[in-house]
Amino acid sequence: MKVGTILLIVLNSSVLLIYPFVLLANLMGLAAIPQSGATPLATALVAYGFMGLTTLYPIAYVAGLVGTLVNFPKNLRVAWFWQWGVVGYLALTGALLTVWLMLE
Repeated sequence: MKVGTILLIVLNSSVLLIYPFVLLANLMGLAAIPQSGATPLATALVAYGFMGLTTLYPIAYVAGLVGTLVNFPKNLRVAWFWQWGVVGYLALTGALLTVWLMLE
């Protein structure tokens, strides 16, 4: 389980490599949203949710990393739980992207 926890830390941190580009795209997306109200409410909510989750990923990652490092030497199950929480966050983000693409 130690190797699995370390592997999850590495995989979750690899997402941060593309984060500057994602943040830039989110800022451009927020600036480009039309003000006319022509976008359906469901599409707008899913789009804002996706942009919000992708923008806040570093906070979720740091929370998961701190929770893992506090519990890693003594309680591997809790450390494992913290890292899988970050994976769940990414899965939720992916689900919102899928819904957004289906609504477009």
